[in-house]
Parts: sequence; C-alpha cells; structure tokens
Amino acid sequence: MKVCVTSVAQCLKVKLCQVLELLPTDNALHLRAEADYGQMTPNSRQFVSGMSVVIHGQEYPFGILRVYPSQQQTFTKNDIYFLQAVANVLAAAIELQRVETARKNIQAELHQQYRRSQLFADITLKIRQSLQIDEILLARSKLILLSRFSSKINCGDS
Repeated sequence: MKVCVTSVAQCLKVKLCQVLELLPTDNALHLRAEADYGQMTPNSRQFVSGMSVVIHGQEYPFGILRVYPSQQQTFTKNDIYFLQAVANVLAAAIELQRVETARKNIQAELHQQYRRSQLFADITLKIRQSLQIDEILLARSKLILLSRFSSKINCGDS
C-alpha cells in the first residue's frame, strides 16, 4: 500500500495521499498507508481541495483512497478515473490477500485434521494388533488345553 500511495501522490502531484480502512466494528476510518510530502494532515489543516474514492470490498467497503494538494487544484475527470482505477486495483489486491490468508488457514486446518486422522489410524492399528495378540494367545491356550486333554484321554485308553 505504501508504494501505491507514493506512486499516486507523484502521479497526481499532490502533497498527501492516504489509504484509510473502514473498520465495521467501530465504524471509523483508520490510516493504513500514507505518502506525506508536506507534513500535512487533514485534521490539522484546512484543505482547499481534495479528492476521495471508495475502495470497494466483498461485503462492505474496505475504505477510501484520498489525496490532498498543498494548494487549490481542480481535478480532471481523468484524475478521478485514475484514482478510482487505483482504488479498484487496491480492492482486488486486498481481496486476493484475504483469500490467500483464508486458503492458508484452511490448508493448516486440513493438515492438522490429516495428522489427527493418521494418529487415529495408528491407534486403531495398535488396538487391532493387540486384539489379534489376545486372539492368538486365546487360540494357543485352547490348543494347549486340547492337547493336554487329548493326551490324558489317550493315556487313559492304554
């Protein structure tokens, strides 16, 4: 964003360019990026001209992109179109960043779920193996008992 506001300020030959984010939680604008070539702030000085455009978002506006020259300036339609085009590119970049962050979060969650499923698979295998050992020991015990019982029967016949 800093590169963006710096480039806009240079292209439009203004002293101040800002990106302000609208936070829906407190319904206020918060400064996200600024290029200030005249140590100016909109709150500390009377501006005689300026221009602001909306940076659109998916669900609600992200915020505004605004510029202030150091003296009276009439902005042309092309200036307005340029500033809105920059705001649109910013909106696309912000949305892309939001989607990328969401993708990374989903990927991390899927990886965590995969690790859990692997752990459950390992536990299940160990349980099955222990059950098989119990079955083997039980079958072996039955064989031993049967062989002892049958040897007693065979001994009793003679």
